[in-house]
Amino acid sequence: MPTIKILPHPVYCPQGTDIEASPGTSICEALLAHRIEIEHACELSCACTTCHVIVREGFASLGEMDESEEDLLDRAWGLEPHSRLSCQAILAQQDVTIEIPKYTINPAKEQHVPLPAPAGSWPADPLCVDVPGTDGSCGWPLAPGRRHRSSDRV
Repeated sequence: MPTIKILPHPVYCPQGTDIEASPGTSICEALLAHRIEIEHACELSCACTTCHVIVREGFASLGEMDESEEDLLDRAWGLEPHSRLSCQAILAQQDVTIEIPKYTINPAKEQHVPLPAPAGSWPADPLCVDVPGTDGSCGWPLAPGRRHRSSDRV
């Protein structure tokens, strides 16, 4: 099973970490499955650049980039020769090292306000409520008896 080494990022992964994912999984899916909440405004449909990552090692092992990804990457902040959209970068058997850029081009970034987790809840995973003045729901289903939490995705 390949390992993804995530270099430190001040918001998404302050200490950096290593995660394992199955071959055939996109980098974005693997990050989200391990609660690294990388932006993905288009819900992994290759229609934005918010999940842009820079592949520092293992670039050649990823699935081939198609023309739509190449076109979108031209709009990504901090584009480098080894940039990929993490929703389109499919893992093979080789380990990869990625860096999540400091900024994205996302004027509609979701705004979740972290709250302390109640005693006996899921592992130290911050809860969130919607920002006052919003419609009150991001549309994600909730686990029974839970408040809205950014990782409650289907």
